[in-house]
Amino acid sequence: MSSFGKIFKGSSSLTLVTTFGESHGKSVGCIIEGVPSLMPLTESDLQPHLDRRKPGQNSLTTPRCEKDQVVIQSGIEGGKTLGTPICCVVENENVYKKDYSKFNQIPRPGHADYTYMLKYGTKASSGGGRSSARETIGRVCAGAVAEKYLSENFGTKFMSWVDSVSDIAIPPEDKPGLLNELSEHDRQEIDRRGTFIVLQNEEKRAYIDYQSVLRDQQGKEIKQLDQTVNEIYQQIEEEKFLCENQDEIYKFEEIINIRCPHPATAVKMIEKIKEAKGKNDSVGGIATGMIVNCPKGLGEPCFEKFEALLGMAMLSLPATKGFEFGSGFEGTKLFGSAHNDLFSSCSEEEIKHEKISTEIKSKNPHLETKTNNAGGTLGGITNGNIIYFRVAVKPVSSISVEQQTCNFKGESKILEAKGRHDPCVLARIVPIIEAMSSLVTMDCTLQQLARKASSEVYLEDWF
Repeated sequence: MSSFGKIFKGSSSLTLVTTFGESHGKSVGCIIEGVPSLMPLTESDLQPHLDRRKPGQNSLTTPRCEKDQVVIQSGIEGGKTLGTPICCVVENENVYKKDYSKFNQIPRPGHADYTYMLKYGTKASSGGGRSSARETIGRVCAGAVAEKYLSENFGTKFMSWVDSVSDIAIPPEDKPGLLNELSEHDRQEIDRRGTFIVLQNEEKRAYIDYQSVLRDQQGKEIKQLDQTVNEIYQQIEEEKFLCENQDEIYKFEEIINIRCPHPATAVKMIEKIKEAKGKNDSVGGIATGMIVNCPKGLGEPCFEKFEALLGMAMLSLPATKGFEFGSGFEGTKLFGSAHNDLFSSCSEEEIKHEKISTEIKSKNPHLETKTNNAGGTLGGITNGNIIYFRVAVKPVSSISVEQQTCNFKGESKILEAKGRHDPCVLARIVPIIEAMSSLVTMDCTLQQLARKASSEVYLEDWF
């Protein structure tokens, strides 16, 4: 299925999102049904999300250069939604089909070439077709629409960041504090912390982080620089920047956003990806996702629990191989007495952005929990806590290393994949995870609003 949603149809019933297009076709995009009418919306609301996803951002991503400029073709008039289907289109401009002609008859290991042939009896002649990450452009467009609605009406925030690359990971002891700290910010803070000025001399690299700390290739602090990061950017723009450390002189090489908010770890991640790229290989890793100010009461027992829908959404993404919610697998090591999230009372003044739960004054106390091992749901229904989860992403399958494999006839062949591919997709999957989180939350929110509106005439009280 190419559709997701139930009410907000960037998912399957109140909302429905249908994506279309192939990686080397004329265009990709989506059709979104179920968007509430009269919501202010233009291309400028979608484009920043696509810019974070697009290829060619730096040396760690595919060199395929696409503008990924979105055009909204229907469902909008005078800058507001009509309540009718919204069609978003992005043209494919930088298409090189010839890169794939030499191995069109060899199913690429790790790709869907073989299984698409089994299912459909044919496949796209170049690129991954519908299985390509280009398909996620439609998801990001739809997710941007959903996020705008939820942000404006409930203050909901969607964030994701790179937790690990290969065997390089944010230290476990730093993760809880980092998660709570980032929940007070937005994704711009993650991008700020995950952006580095890369320097190079004749022998080695160095990095300047968001606090103007000069770091070596192991992420260790060398010294605090006198200039601010903004001053350094200005000098780079004027081609006047040089960094001196003892007898060493470093020149500016590039700016990289790895989207890991832990600088010491992020530098090591960049080095690991550069190592893989130098070997024509690839690496995978884990991304963390977080939803802040999620409306309460979302999720449909028993088969469409919130985390079940979230897991389905994440595992529908290209290259994903695992999903972990809340305390996840580490939580299995605890006693129940340690894992249970105990309740405490929460005053009305402390409750924010809870239109679903508080429009009808309640005689019942509003509760909060002292811990959040459950990850923001109980019984598959959101409870108002921060929702957090992790997504495992495999190493990119398209690599330029020679691999002994077979063609479709079963004949032994050596494959050396040509084309323009990412050595690691973690930094670019971050906005896609945010988009899918938005779609799940939007669809569940519209379902809960519909349920409440149809039932409240009979009820004196509703949480």
